[in-house]
Amino acid sequence: MRDRKSCQVATYLLKTIICLLLMLTGGCSGSEQQTPSEPLVTSHKPPVVAVTTPILGTKPTYKTSQVGILEGTSAYANAPAINRSIWAPGLDAGYDPQGLTYLNGTVFVSAYQNEDATKANCRVFALSATDGTQTGYFDLPHVVGQPDICNHAGGLTMMDKENGKEILVLADTYALFKIDLSKALASNKAEGDALLAVVHLSKTADKNGLIMKGSFIDFDGTNLWIGTSDADNAENALAYQLDANLFTSYNEQTVSRATPNLVKSQIPIPLIANGMTFDADKNLWITSSRSTVGILYKLDQTKGCKASSETKCYIPGTTTSPPHYNVPIGTEDMSFDENGQLWTVSEAGCKNYPHWDYSYPLVYRIDTTKLVKP
Repeated sequence: MRDRKSCQVATYLLKTIICLLLMLTGGCSGSEQQTPSEPLVTSHKPPVVAVTTPILGTKPTYKTSQVGILEGTSAYANAPAINRSIWAPGLDAGYDPQGLTYLNGTVFVSAYQNEDATKANCRVFALSATDGTQTGYFDLPHVVGQPDICNHAGGLTMMDKENGKEILVLADTYALFKIDLSKALASNKAEGDALLAVVHLSKTADKNGLIMKGSFIDFDGTNLWIGTSDADNAENALAYQLDANLFTSYNEQTVSRATPNLVKSQIPIPLIANGMTFDADKNLWITSSRSTVGILYKLDQTKGCKASSETKCYIPGTTTSPPHYNVPIGTEDMSFDENGQLWTVSEAGCKNYPHWDYSYPLVYRIDTTKLVKP
């Protein structure tokens, strides 16, 4: 009896242990399965913040997912090349950063918003490149209740000084604005004598179905270049070198690809392109990005890159890809500073795009010598 009882006890204990284990892994036969009071959380590796110093500037108050480049994503290997980061401006107010240019220790960021109808759609912010402090801003023309003259503010660039004035150019999809920077910052508006000229871009496609848009812009030292972003049609994804007298010859006029003497040259560019800039050697750098992609291309400005897909393009007439590097998703416009460091900005994690693969609503600086190819 003692042996049998001992066996029964052992069996009971064994069954109890097995049942407990089954309950932990999904339930026990013959017992009522309990619904957990809290949902199960699957463990995962958190994003890795792609900076070695704190993020500067004003942190948004709305909830974002953890900011950083997810380990295992294509941009992760280039996190060490990012050496300064600043919160993108205007995030709480619903501004989505697009254009960027640099001048004498200040980073200028253009952004659009559609959250508050009483405010201008397009605003340009001035940020200290040293500590991220916002030092000024100005709005593009705005009339409450009427369509804005500016809707996207996709690109910014500085031109040469003119009569001692710092000249900033903003590219909107269908308009190019020539702005007296100091007057616009002083009045917080690019209107009146702060707005020196406006050239409109035709919304009508030509006989080949192509249309020249101001998706982004840069200045090569002599001429303005504008880029037309097109996610679907590689034939329409082009960068155009424009007449150096653009604003003198065509102020308050509407121009197109067919306008005589306007387009000096054109080259193919990647699909989903979002920004451009020239380095000291006149190489053309272009970003191409969306919710899961961020690519930085280094191109010959005389050849460009013919797109074969959203993530691939080739030097025309070859099967060779130009130098390119993976960068954070949502990366937009760019500008080199006096030390050859590349400044850019990502819209990932702004209010318009809260659920992308990861959040990166930052103005950030890249040491391009430390970038590694895929």
